[in-house]
Amino acid sequence: IVTSWVQVQIISSGVPAGQMLSMEFYGQHMRHLWNTTAVNMFTENYGSDGGSYQCPLTTHRENDTITYPAGMCNYGEGSSCFCTPCPYPLVTNLADRDECICPTCGDGRLHWQVVEECDDNNLLNLDGCSSQCVVEDLQLCEGPRDPDTRVGVPIEAYASSDLCLRFGSFWTLYGSAKFEARYGTRAVIHNDALWVIAGVGNGNKKFFNDMWFDNTNGATCVALETTDTCTVSPPATVLPPLAWGMATNNTYNSSYYPSSTTSPYYGPFPPRGFHEALSGTTAAFQGYIWIAGGAYRRGWRDGLSDCQVVGAETECFLDSSYNDVWRTTGVPTINPNFVSWELVTRDAGWTSRGMFGFVEYQSKLWVLGGRHMSLFPVTRIGLRDVWSSSDGVSWTQATAEAGWSLRSGLSATTFTVSGQEYIYVLGGRNEDVSSSYLNDVWRSTDGIQWSEVTASAQWSGRWNSRSPIFFDSMWVIGGQRCGDESSTQPGVYEHTLECTRLNNKAPHQYGDVWVSSDGGVTWEESTAMAGWSGRSGHAVVPFDTTDRGVQNNGREMLWLIGGQDEYDTAYDTVYSSFRF
Repeated sequence: IVTSWVQVQIISSGVPAGQMLSMEFYGQHMRHLWNTTAVNMFTENYGSDGGSYQCPLTTHRENDTITYPAGMCNYGEGSSCFCTPCPYPLVTNLADRDECICPTCGDGRLHWQVVEECDDNNLLNLDGCSSQCVVEDLQLCEGPRDPDTRVGVPIEAYASSDLCLRFGSFWTLYGSAKFEARYGTRAVIHNDALWVIAGVGNGNKKFFNDMWFDNTNGATCVALETTDTCTVSPPATVLPPLAWGMATNNTYNSSYYPSSTTSPYYGPFPPRGFHEALSGTTAAFQGYIWIAGGAYRRGWRDGLSDCQVVGAETECFLDSSYNDVWRTTGVPTINPNFVSWELVTRDAGWTSRGMFGFVEYQSKLWVLGGRHMSLFPVTRIGLRDVWSSSDGVSWTQATAEAGWSLRSGLSATTFTVSGQEYIYVLGGRNEDVSSSYLNDVWRSTDGIQWSEVTASAQWSGRWNSRSPIFFDSMWVIGGQRCGDESSTQPGVYEHTLECTRLNNKAPHQYGDVWVSSDGGVTWEESTAMAGWSGRSGHAVVPFDTTDRGVQNNGREMLWLIGGQDEYDTAYDTVYSSFRF
């Protein structure tokens, strides 16, 4: 990947291209002991200027009588020591710069003579720069740059190996969003905008049914480096990094009453978190944002039901769930920001649930697994059933017991391998008696028969992570587990209960990023700790604006929004990882 170009003037003497001895190169810098002097480094027998000087990286020294330091013509040698360019395709031997050698892939020097895309000083694959010195998929490789201007210095690439970073290992902070901090939220791309829908506030004490959108894809603050941020509050005349708008809907609803809801609500649908959402792509669902299910805490407006006091803290738990389906066109009506929602079905037929999988596959919506929560009677159970619908209204059970175990907090997605599209289920929390945290991967072509892709992926067992599809690859980003970090069984931990203040077990929040390009068989770690703090219950969504209008910066970006830390403390921060 070329990060910059330096304009040079080349005067040809009529000799075929590539014969560097017959060309003159102007503006090349030679490293002088006292200052930097512009030299014509391709002039034959460039002589001493009466001082000591370092031969440029593309030359070798001749008639040197003082061998130290390497590559230096020193006082006392006079014009007998001079620098001569290496004949094409040879390059300088960096050990002493007294001879020219053949350039090779893996020597830590980027050579145009052998058409290298990168050179990281080894011949290993899967480290960013391949054994053939080609930049590997999802990688950013760059050579030396000027520390002040951050512009690449091509000549120094002759002596410095490239640094390669995998996409997903660097994230740009876009500061805090306008909406309240939340986890268990969901995000979709719809009508060329990023939408964030509902979620849970700090400590399961508040639940949202709001909807926010941004259609800029970060265009007003374009990160140019992996270390850039977009968090500085701009002056009033400058647009913020993300121009969040709220899609209002203050309709008073008194007729929608699941048995466990104690009061009516304002807004488009009952407040919730750990629901699922998607923007339809096939004929029956296209043009709508769809949401389904979700969890909440009964009586959360009226008091602290299903909460317990632990020291100075009050700990509350999700205890109820929905099995409804809603949709919206996402197109404002009545006034510029008012968005109407339609109740597709109040009772979809499948058991109410949160923390489940929700995908669009073969022109149907699919619901997979999750956790059913109810106070009538008191129930918290894991599920392994699979349901589908061709219209969102009528649902058919594909199987009551999928091949994978009872689980909640799973990730579900669709991915195509060798021309065959599959539904995928990844990880989650095993809700049977073992209550372990899973790192297995399963797939199916019909939702009925499931095959295990791997019983133990390279990432540790977790739940409430996110698994977007981006750059023709499958990702696992963040997540949570409760257990002993010293466990010798990857992905399996000994605590049968969830981590709570009451049992004095703090959950571990992952801040890692993993990617698979072979359908979930093998996984590579992009980073063990991304720029954001470890979290779960966050939203992750890809936004590709390379072929869209002026309201974007034409980039492929992966957005991460919200989430929670150790004990259900919510985040309002927004991050993106982008492809240069």
